[in-house]
Amino acid sequence: IDQDWVDALSVALSQKLGLDKAFQRQNIKAHEQSLKLMEETEMSKSYPGLKTVYRIHEVMCTVTCSPRGEHPVLGLPDGSDFSFCRSNDSGHQRTLVMSTFAWKPRAEVVGYNKKFSSMDGDPEPDPKRQLDLPQPLLLPESLATSDDRRIVVEELMANSKTDWARARNAARRIRDPSYSCLDFYTDCTQAFPELALYVSTGEAMTDDAATTSGRSAAAEYQRTMGTFFAVYWLMRFDSD
Repeated sequence: IDQDWVDALSVALSQKLGLDKAFQRQNIKAHEQSLKLMEETEMSKSYPGLKTVYRIHEVMCTVTCSPRGEHPVLGLPDGSDFSFCRSNDSGHQRTLVMSTFAWKPRAEVVGYNKKFSSMDGDPEPDPKRQLDLPQPLLLPESLATSDDRRIVVEELMANSKTDWARARNAARRIRDPSYSCLDFYTDCTQAFPELALYVSTGEAMTDDAATTSGRSAAAEYQRTMGTFFAVYWLMRFDSD
């Protein structure tokens, strides 16, 4: 998720085309000024019924080596079809995968990316696709201004309790056709007050504070709620 486009390009050239990093450094030039970020929203091919946003980075590259020399690669300069074989490990089974690529005339690919929505600037998350953060739990002033070593989480949760009625309602109705994702979200956030710990105030618990994963606490909240939603969708896989 946090991989930048330069690393992603290197991995793609290595895994999909078999070009090692040494070859890439010597012979592949990426034109950073040509970088475009585009979005496509469609149903997932891997998880049917799951609406998915695909973010595509497109960049122009130039092959600077002599294809007819020591490293004939990529079917250049004639634009010939070319193939690459790689092994694919799946559990205890190893299979050989062969991919064949074909060059196309420029006229055939002009306008191909019009189906994507272009996005200028840095790829910032769309706020419409993020949940509102819960109200932060306030750190007791006595702990914020003293060297008191009491457990901070215990103090923050002192007046909060799990709402088991809401939790059981979510479990009982998760496959109910009339029970919406919004209903499920409301039950979960009301049932588990500890979700607010992601955005608790205090020197070590701000929205921008890094967690053990290296992401912000706010980002981890979005990921946690996404996990709840995944359970909801999977439980309704054969009905929705």
